[in-house]
Amino acid sequence: MPINRLQDSTSPYLLQHANDPVHWQPWDTEALAQARAQNKPILLSIGYSACHWCHVMAHESFSDKNTAAIMNEHFVNIKLDREERPDLDKIYQLTHQLLLQRPGGWPLTVFLTPDQHIPFFAGTYFPPEPRHGMPGFPELIQRIAQYFQNEGESIQTQGEQIKNFFNSFDQRELTPSNKLDKTPIIKALTVLRGQFDQQFGGFGGAPKFPFPSSLEFLLQQWALTAYDEEPDRQLLFMVSQTLQHMARGGLYDQIRGGFYRYSVDQAWMIPHFEKMLYDNAQLIPLYAQLFQISGEPFYREIVSNSIEWLVADMQHPNRAFYATLDADSEGVEGKFYVWSREELESVLDFDDLHLLEQHYNIAGSANFEGHYHLHQIADVAALAENTNTPREQIQNRINLSKQQLLEVRNRRVRPQRDNKLLTAWNALLARGLSISGRILESENIKHQAFALLHSIKSELDQHGNLRVQMGEHSHPKHAFIDEYAFTLDAILEALQNNWDTDLLLWACDLADVIIKEYQAENGGFYYTAHSDEETLLYRPLTFSDDALPSGNAVAIKCLLRLGYLLGNPDYLQAAEKALNCSYLEMDKSPQAHASLLTVLDEYLEPGKQFIIRGESADIDNWKNSLQKLYSPKTLVFAIPNHAENLPDALSSKVFREISVAYVCEGTMCSAAIHDLESLIAQLVN
Repeated sequence: MPINRLQDSTSPYLLQHANDPVHWQPWDTEALAQARAQNKPILLSIGYSACHWCHVMAHESFSDKNTAAIMNEHFVNIKLDREERPDLDKIYQLTHQLLLQRPGGWPLTVFLTPDQHIPFFAGTYFPPEPRHGMPGFPELIQRIAQYFQNEGESIQTQGEQIKNFFNSFDQRELTPSNKLDKTPIIKALTVLRGQFDQQFGGFGGAPKFPFPSSLEFLLQQWALTAYDEEPDRQLLFMVSQTLQHMARGGLYDQIRGGFYRYSVDQAWMIPHFEKMLYDNAQLIPLYAQLFQISGEPFYREIVSNSIEWLVADMQHPNRAFYATLDADSEGVEGKFYVWSREELESVLDFDDLHLLEQHYNIAGSANFEGHYHLHQIADVAALAENTNTPREQIQNRINLSKQQLLEVRNRRVRPQRDNKLLTAWNALLARGLSISGRILESENIKHQAFALLHSIKSELDQHGNLRVQMGEHSHPKHAFIDEYAFTLDAILEALQNNWDTDLLLWACDLADVIIKEYQAENGGFYYTAHSDEETLLYRPLTFSDDALPSGNAVAIKCLLRLGYLLGNPDYLQAAEKALNCSYLEMDKSPQAHASLLTVLDEYLEPGKQFIIRGESADIDNWKNSLQKLYSPKTLVFAIPNHAENLPDALSSKVFREISVAYVCEGTMCSAAIHDLESLIAQLVN
């Protein structure tokens, strides 16, 4: 008799469902074989441990014995953690969009044929009774069971259409290299300008997501005009307005630091309260870059506080970082983070509370289910001016009050933490820490980045390959393109802080694996490896961004940069071929390909690579001087003369008596430059 088979799982999300009356099974050969043998459709439910609406559906439907009985009678029920199997999540999110002509989300609810696992119905959250135009879940699954029994021919016809779509999806038309141009970039800027919310920042209305890849694209496009007589200030405004409102609003944890996943309203006031490592990994370096551009301490504070939160609350002893914090605690969304008026009055004295009332939204009506979720209504500079008090004094008082509130908050029941150590997300953070440490001139942050990279490297499997998940509960699945591309990107950023030849050689190994294991015949990189023997409905090859930057885009960028650095034509050809096969997609839907557009720009107009050789003290001074300006396409590598085992392209760039630098653009490098002033002139020009 089938039972719930999730008790032996190591996934926190699957373990949340281990005691459901539903006969859940993991996605494995046993469950799939059972569906085929019994000719039962598969009810596939995809989610993750921090997902609020996943919890709601679990409580309303999956914990209900009557609903479970219907599910157990008619379906083979499979529960999937999308963080362990992002490949399957990508496949079935796309099929949801195919069937319903709108994006999916989580929980994702998909009904599959038992033999080929082709979806014939899909949705996301369903309520237990009919509500807001949605059917009740028990009624829905009974209708679907009847449909499967009675409409086999229709299901087969629809399945063939889906398979044909996927087959055609892989036949991408190649664009000749001489036809690659900035047309998609110009189109994307036009679309993003039109979608931009002038009042609150961000794009579109509620719900509102940060879209860090789009913000990074805009910031880099602004940088191209920064030294023009008429720089495009609107692009910088679009980024700064967005980051300001997110960090002063409710998307940011005002007490501890770190960002929640998204806002349910247009003004960034009330979030869904889950905290995701990947969001913070991408947003932290954006705030650091805006600090580099503007010099405003506010941005530096956001970076520092968010990193402090990550290290304090999200770091494993091996220096890697956990995946997520749940939105709920004690079964209530946001309970850990919000305040009643009585709590505030009991924690803070009258004067401190009065100051916080001027800084945060705690004087008026509560804004979240009878409680206050904090957002700023006046910044520290305004408070200092209004009260004729030094800014530093105001900031210190606010910090002391926040510390008092934090001490109280830390005594509450904490949201559940998903303790998976996901390689791709950690690599994203390693990149962000390297960039942030460089800009903030923080040796501690730079050290965190190096330690994180070495933690990832220490977790390679017996064949030297990356794994999806680190730690003792590592998932056996072969790593995806994201793991390799994001780790390679993190290495190239870390090498600009402190040279490490072993890291460079590892970067070359990763680049070689990307080409060998992931490259498609017509260009671009599959999400899964060639040596991955599992048969899936579709082998994803996608170029668009989602919550993460496109693994293809990051791989192309890194192959370009590493190819130019080492003079490796194989890397450059693979990158160019990927751009050839993705160009038409960029042109058709430019705003969905922000990361790839950033790479296209770098391909069309390569940035400068500064290679500095000499004694460590001298070259570090040159490196630090070059890195003060925001110049996103510029790479600076300071390689000491004593560095060993360098590739030929780097070992040949040396001058024994004094420090020298070489400036390379694309495949062309300058003669040796012997003074810092001339070097800086090369950067500005």
